[in-house]
Amino acid sequence: MILSAYVKSMEDHGYIIHFGLPSFSGFMPKESENVEVKIRSGHLVQGVVKSINRMHNVVYLSSDPDAVSKCVTKDLKGLSIDLLVPGMMVNASVRSILDNGIMLSFLTYFTGTADMFNLQQSFPSSNWKVDYPQNKKVITPHLFM
Repeated sequence: MILSAYVKSMEDHGYIIHFGLPSFSGFMPKESENVEVKIRSGHLVQGVVKSINRMHNVVYLSSDPDAVSKCVTKDLKGLSIDLLVPGMMVNASVRSILDNGIMLSFLTYFTGTADMFNLQQSFPSSNWKVDYPQNKKVITPHLFM
């Protein structure tokens, strides 16, 4: 699962991560960070959950770009809209074709749109709508709710 949080502080071996809830915190080791991006206190990060220490209420994350890009948000009971953040990858179904994109349903309760430039093809052709019939299953991280 992918979680989004912000860097609370930088430590010798990694980063203390805060999820906005006082009941648990997170840790992301420095060796898992993307070397092209400098992470500082206050930055928002997304990471894949690697392990959970229930005794200390700590979630250990990895920000490996390959792992993050392959994780899809799971359909959990009671998932509310405030837990969804831009960039979360979701399994979605095409509901209808719009002039400039598609309308999708995802995670049982939600509906959103994906712009034609954020679909699977980098440069959509003039007949891009043919590639998205109703009820087609797609995976997209570029939803607008």
